[in-house]
Amino acid sequence: MRSFIRLFSVAGIIGIFCALAFAFNGAVAFDPDAACVGNAKLLVRAIQQYEEANDGFLPPTVPSNAFRKALSPYVSSEKIFVCPATHSYYAPNPAISGIFRDYAPNGSATVLFQDAVPHSDGKSTVAYADGLVLHGGQRPVNLEVSCVRQSRQLALAVMNYTLDYDERFPPMKSAAAFEAAMYPYVSSRSEFICPATLAHYKPNPALQGKFIFDVQDPGSTILFSDSQKHPNGSSIVTYVSGNARLYRHAMPPMETGLPLAQTCVASETKLVGALLQYAQVNDETFPIFTNQTQAATALRPYLEGAAGPLKCPYTFTDYTINPGLSGLTLGAIADPSTLWAIKDNTIDRDGAINIIMMNGRVVAPDYWLPSNLSVLSDNRVRLIWSKNASPSQLWTISANGAVETQATLANDAGPIVSSFVDPLDRLILLRNEGNSARLQTVNQDGSIARAVDNGPYDGWDPVRAVMGSNKQPHILWDHSDGVAADWNMTTGVNYIGDSRLGPVTAARAAGIAVAPDNTQRLLWTGLNGSAQIWTLGVNSQFVSATSFNPVQAWTPYSIAVGPDGITHMLRVNTFHHARIWTVSDAGAVISDITVVPKGDWQPVNFAIGPDNNYRVLFYGPAGALVEIVNAAGTVLSAHVYAAPQ
Repeated sequence: MRSFIRLFSVAGIIGIFCALAFAFNGAVAFDPDAACVGNAKLLVRAIQQYEEANDGFLPPTVPSNAFRKALSPYVSSEKIFVCPATHSYYAPNPAISGIFRDYAPNGSATVLFQDAVPHSDGKSTVAYADGLVLHGGQRPVNLEVSCVRQSRQLALAVMNYTLDYDERFPPMKSAAAFEAAMYPYVSSRSEFICPATLAHYKPNPALQGKFIFDVQDPGSTILFSDSQKHPNGSSIVTYVSGNARLYRHAMPPMETGLPLAQTCVASETKLVGALLQYAQVNDETFPIFTNQTQAATALRPYLEGAAGPLKCPYTFTDYTINPGLSGLTLGAIADPSTLWAIKDNTIDRDGAINIIMMNGRVVAPDYWLPSNLSVLSDNRVRLIWSKNASPSQLWTISANGAVETQATLANDAGPIVSSFVDPLDRLILLRNEGNSARLQTVNQDGSIARAVDNGPYDGWDPVRAVMGSNKQPHILWDHSDGVAADWNMTTGVNYIGDSRLGPVTAARAAGIAVAPDNTQRLLWTGLNGSAQIWTLGVNSQFVSATSFNPVQAWTPYSIAVGPDGITHMLRVNTFHHARIWTVSDAGAVISDITVVPKGDWQPVNFAIGPDNNYRVLFYGPAGALVEIVNAAGTVLSAHVYAAPQ
């Protein structure tokens, strides 16, 4: 029998009869959640019967009505397709539509179908390909993590192949040739398929038959990669060294095998070449442009395959073309090695940035990055500076902008993700280290008073931590597939429970804030510039949602709630301007102000003080800029702080 789903045992049948007996006796009330699980198990049984009758192929799942039509002969009633708790059809997994059983990955990792909407308790019923049905249960295996682990195992199998074939790589011109050669070195053909995409990995054809010791840099030479993106837009690349890396947006080119950071530099260098080509055919004059879009449009004919926005695949942000080049002639450049042409638009979390000079020289300095600010109850500001491979610094700034203290934080692993001030004016840091979150209470002298680790939470990244007046922290986690988790903590920073939120299609959980009544506001940022603000209860359960349409060139960035309980959203554009919306709970934009600093400054974050004025933090070549702005958009004060030495 081909079936890979085994549902019913003698014990299971006895359990059903016992449950029916209690029901007839009136001892057990109707439980819609349990009824939903029951329907799901019957539907899993129907999928098994379909598979047996169709030579081992699974039913179509796209569109969903095709799924129901295919399985109708195998169910006793159309009601089986509906969850009694939500009165909605189950949503089948589109990734398994019509695939052959032999190419199905581990059944415990593959979802057959699940609730289309959560139950009243915020949880969903999920059915897996091995027959397991869970209500509110966490997916037994994270598909991305499973794909990474499987990739590493396959890379090891390739190394075993080379030992038998004079240290040379197997046939790799196609996935079929690669599989045929490698099958004796794996336990199942499913190991050639990513569990997240149900598609074959794509081998690097340039390696076919190549002597393994001819690969000069195994850590940056691609062995194979996903042939298509995961449902959340990410992809996995596996290198000759055996390392498998998950890329959230773009992958490095297979031909070069360059890591994304180097690919970013390579594409920036091509942009410099395009600038020079433009000048050579236009009287040795660079294009005239007033914004980056105009510059990119002018250069696109000189770039092969440069359709769409010119973005760095490492940071997924647009490059910045030096506005000082607009209309400039080649003869006016005295020393090309001292004039920058292209640079990254975003400094990495570790403070690094790529700058390409007019002569093609790459400069990648490490900067001190003003990464976070928080406002104390007396309107003083706590400012954190970070630098690659250096302990962070904590500055306390008075209400009138004077630096009171500068302290070096105790050296600790993991970058600082966010910071906030608790009701006692203690600074709390959130650090990220390998899908783990570390909350640290920091003294004014920079010493760590307390540290509590949470996680690891495989496949999840901590985004932000916040605390309300009840002194209970919340940690926001993002899974990159439009799903977020809000962890509720005790006052002692111990985990209580979490709420799964989403998914929101093509969006990421960008920030969270706590209102004075201890309810929360969760910001979702769409890839198209749209935004959603969700109101969550004290227990982090979903209450309501408000959507905001995209605003051209403005990206939703972060969120804050003022002492008056009103929500504020920060947007940022490619010109490094900051725009703050004040929104009502009904979604109306109460006010809209734009903060345009003088000079080359890029917004980092914002906070609201007890005086209801904004503190907007910027960074730039001169260091950090903190502007205090009132609700009308008037800049009350602006202070520039040189970076630490």
